[in-house]
Amino acid sequence: DIDFSDVHMDLVEVHKAGNDCFDVSAGNYSVGTLIASKCGDKAVSVGEGSTLEIQYIKISNAVTGLVAKDSSQLVVESGSINDVPLCFSAYRKKQEFGGAIIILRDVSCEINEFAIQEGSVLERTL
Repeated sequence: DIDFSDVHMDLVEVHKAGNDCFDVSAGNYSVGTLIASKCGDKAVSVGEGSTLEIQYIKISNAVTGLVAKDSSQLVVESGSINDVPLCFSAYRKKQEFGGAIIILRDVSCEINEFAIQEGSVLERTL
């Protein structure tokens, strides 16, 4: 969980988290490679006006794969999501913020289920 920061990380690996595996808010973040497995809730959560750019992601066994909320933007260049019932979700949770944006370039998800609230955007290219 990282808040109010401007951080670049080359490699992030999280296994067996009781809640979210990777959670950022109110800042600017970038990750080279992010590997998340056995997440009790979301594999990746971005909120409160944050931007997060990920070059490569591998997610397995989470409740939700990628979540952007509350005026945040999440960009993922490539990767895969497996054993996750809800791949992507973008929404507004708090009244003081707007919707969220998820941009996925070459990201596959075996189940391909997503939830995009009105006012939020999912842009996906394979």
